[in-house]
Amino acid sequence: MRSMKSVLALLACCAAFTGCGGKSSTVPTPPSTTSDAALVSAAVLADPTLLRDDMYESTNATALGIGAPIAAGPLAAISPITFFRMYTLANRTVGVTFSDSDATGRPRRADVQVNRDLTGMLHILVARAGLPLDTANVVHKIIRDGWTRHLRLVRVVDPTAPDSATHWVLQGASAITVLSNHAQVALRSVSLQGLPGAPFQLTITDPTELWTTGTRPVLPAGQYLTVRIDTGVPGQLAFLYSLDRRVRMNELGLGLYEGAIYVDPNTASLANPHFAVNVMSRGTLFDDALPYDSATWIIPYGIGLAR
Repeated sequence: MRSMKSVLALLACCAAFTGCGGKSSTVPTPPSTTSDAALVSAAVLADPTLLRDDMYESTNATALGIGAPIAAGPLAAISPITFFRMYTLANRTVGVTFSDSDATGRPRRADVQVNRDLTGMLHILVARAGLPLDTANVVHKIIRDGWTRHLRLVRVVDPTAPDSATHWVLQGASAITVLSNHAQVALRSVSLQGLPGAPFQLTITDPTELWTTGTRPVLPAGQYLTVRIDTGVPGQLAFLYSLDRRVRMNELGLGLYEGAIYVDPNTASLANPHFAVNVMSRGTLFDDALPYDSATWIIPYGIGLAR
């Protein structure tokens, strides 16, 4: 009887911990996502075109003299000629959210948000009565911009690996938004349209939308495209930045502004071309006391066959 009690006690102990047969009765613990977080970050950091935009951060000057004239008005404090931005500090953070776990609990999708806090200065060359145009006639305004881009990566099997190893690859990327601190101006939509006789047409209303390689805008090479933006507010200043031009857009009224870009077929080899639309308050460039107020969408695109 004592022997039977010992056996029963041992069986109870085994059942409580491992089921006594070496098989665990507990749910398997999902693997840690720490390694995947590092792999995703490495995949994002490996492509610098996803993390910055040399076109928007260019220190090339943008002239205000192109497009419809802007009346100075009785309250204008300065008469701007050109401007450029210069960033001196850029702090970057990368946030990753995992989802779509497989049977082992390992994620198959990673949604990434890249944020950059940009600090610098807006330099405005102004005209002053009786003085020549030189670097002494420059108004400076502090810039604090928030730069944001959304990315999606998926974990796929590496067909070249003999052990069916997986790696993270980019599936989609959004446009980039750049907003000044406490921005009052905003963009509501960006439309692209081919000139008369050209069928191309596209309207973008959500800059956070994720575009895959197959769905991002593909602009027809060798064509001029009309770019129109809607800010909903008249009397602002709008600018169009492309690979080789930085120009002010014409104001059409009712908060609409228009410009044009040329899709150069010689740039088809670029890995990740963008163009940008930028709206600023009138006081940003025409008043030396009002703060910098700016909103920008930087839109990626592909280049199609010339027509």
